[in-house]
Amino acid sequence: QVQQWREKVAAMESSVNKYNMELRSLDDQRGQINTTIAKVAELSLKCGMLEKECVRNERENAEWKERMNKAAGLERVIKALQDQIEDWKEKCQSLETSCFMYQQEQQSANQLESMLANGENQLRVVQDAQRSMYVEVADLEAKNKELRKLA
Repeated sequence: QVQQWREKVAAMESSVNKYNMELRSLDDQRGQINTTIAKVAELSLKCGMLEKECVRNERENAEWKERMNKAAGLERVIKALQDQIEDWKEKCQSLETSCFMYQQEQQSANQLESMLANGENQLRVVQDAQRSMYVEVADLEAKNKELRKLA
């Protein structure tokens, strides 16, 4: 029976080693997540700045349209405004793309954090079971010594 317990303990140690390796891998992933989160925060800041610029530019565009309708050379001014609007549309499109990437990165980061928490919980369960097995093995070894003394 002691041999069976020793085999179980060896299996548990192997399992703990496996979980330790997974935990290290998850820690590496956590580092990657933190880097991704920093990049996402930077993109988010840029998105906010571009959004403000787009709003401001749209206001300026409306003001320009009103002024230029009254001014001479209306067609030339309208062409310049159209070019500016196209530029803003490109900036807004870039902003939308950046925001989408941010959402994707955030979703990925959330999934990785969930996996890490799961792995850590599994490791705790295995470590608790291992400690329990060590106590049981020690008890069995003590009983075995007593039986040998009696024999």
